[in-house]
Amino acid sequence: MENLRGRRLFQKRDLVLLLALLLLASALLLAFLFRPASQRAVVEREGEILWEEDLSLLTGPKEMVFEGANHISLVVRFSPEGAQVISSQCPDQICVETGFLVRAGEAAVCLPGRLVLRMEGTKSFDAQTY
Repeated sequence: MENLRGRRLFQKRDLVLLLALLLLASALLLAFLFRPASQRAVVEREGEILWEEDLSLLTGPKEMVFEGANHISLVVRFSPEGAQVISSQCPDQICVETGFLVRAGEAAVCLPGRLVLRMEGTKSFDAQTY
């Protein structure tokens, strides 16, 4: 390309540098998009962390029982895909009805037992459209 005075705006070495930067930016973008998601499930009682499970390290489902307040216990199933409360001794069962948690920021709360199952991770989205 030439400007109005006849001088070239880009030299060949400038184009090579621009191409190298573009390739580097593309490689970094691909590395960022396809990095493995780090997902953790955290169980808390009244703000105290009872258990943390790195779901990416699991090879299959794993169930654990957690004691909450008022002698209410929860059975939580952890799997590589996510976590869920599968049974509870509380009367309303809202924590069980919450279902399978898969994304960072999701939580199942048992208010009578004062227990919280929540997901943490590096891959999270602000919104999801259907």
